[in-house]
Amino acid sequence: MEKRLSSYNLGKARTARRGIKNIDPEFECLSYVDTGPVMDKVWAKRAGIGWLGKHTNIITREMGSWVFLATIITNNEFEYSKPVEDYCGSCTTCINACPTKAIVNEYVVDANKCISF
Repeated sequence: MEKRLSSYNLGKARTARRGIKNIDPEFECLSYVDTGPVMDKVWAKRAGIGWLGKHTNIITREMGSWVFLATIITNNEFEYSKPVEDYCGSCTTCINACPTKAIVNEYVVDANKCISF
């Protein structure tokens, strides 16, 4: 299923690229969905999409951690959004709920224990 969702998100990124290219023919970009050497979680946090949870995934106020990230690197400059405050506080629900105990510490995941690895 993850591969299907990645393909879906890459398709969405391509659709966005075509739409912007119609508005600005000079627009160029590269897009990635878990396929390129980009720091998508760090960039998403800095872009104000959400905050980095203790499980090392992006969390949004609207959708929680049920988000997939697509990265579009462009030749255009955009205004930056303000980073979102970290709302995890003292919560450890993700750490306690991890079925393989892969979250070995706050913001530290042992990839060898992680199901998605």
